[in-house]
Amino acid sequence: MQDKEFVAPDTTNSHLELAYVLQNDESYEAALDACDAAIERARILLADAYNLRGIILEELDRSDDAEEAYRLALDTDPGLQEAADNLRDLQADGIADEMVTMANFASVAEAYLAHGRLEVEGIWSFVADEYAAITVGPAVSGGSRLMVRTADLERAREILGLDLPDEDDWEDELDDKDDDDTGYEAVD
Repeated sequence: MQDKEFVAPDTTNSHLELAYVLQNDESYEAALDACDAAIERARILLADAYNLRGIILEELDRSDDAEEAYRLALDTDPGLQEAADNLRDLQADGIADEMVTMANFASVAEAYLAHGRLEVEGIWSFVADEYAAITVGPAVSGGSRLMVRTADLERAREILGLDLPDEDDWEDELDDKDDDDTGYEAVD
């Protein structure tokens, strides 16, 4: 296909069709370029489709399926910021329902040390009520709370050395934790 000029195709199909034409003309390098362009456009289209699928699934209150769709979008195109934002927002919405207070700290610094320890171990957590503890003091505010996902509670307590009491001893265990030397109190 010498001396023929091609208009740059706009669609995945036209890139693919061009690749076939160039391959038939034995213009293999140009055919490879057209084929790569078709693949790239298809990848972007597929990522957009997965992202849209996630949005629709969220509207149908199918959060787990929506999360999977957003992850597939990001696997297909890691740079798709909209899918990353959608996944982050979906997870943030779900986290509030899944979070529990695992410990109260008199000191904000101690709360952040425990938070850091959990983070190193791969457990997502956050420190709540830190500003109240700083502003009015821990005696009034109750201190800072370390929050973790319900599913991570047992492992987080093991990492920080907080034993889970037997159901019969729950109240006694909480009272004992107030007096131990760890600087924090287990909370159910």
